[in-house]
Amino acid sequence: MLSGLAESYAGQLLRQYEQEHAMTVPIRGTVHDIGPSVSHKAEVIRRYLRGQSPADIARELNHSQHAVDRYIKDYEVTRTLAQKFPLHEIPALAKHAASLVREHVQLIREYEPNLVFYSPEPAVAAQAAA
Repeated sequence: MLSGLAESYAGQLLRQYEQEHAMTVPIRGTVHDIGPSVSHKAEVIRRYLRGQSPADIARELNHSQHAVDRYIKDYEVTRTLAQKFPLHEIPALAKHAASLVREHVQLIREYEPNLVFYSPEPAVAAQAAA
């Protein structure tokens, strides 16, 4: 409000800055992991998929080990379900918010591009794997 910029534009600039500098700006939404901002969950999973240990992730991000373990477990649940069920069914099956499932799916596609997602037709799944 003080800057005179529209909220959407300020958010766009913030996301662009975070992407360019490979960091998360510590605003209220990210510090408390609330709202639609980039979540700590995604950063935890990114580090996990890069091979970093959960203990190191917890220490570096100043999170509890319990929270880091829960984020990883939730990701693994989504990952497993994505191979067996249509993506639109996963939020209900995993009891996760649709936005969290979308975040997980985006990370799977980025870090595990060869993972085969569920397909109702076996031929489609075989072609996707090839």
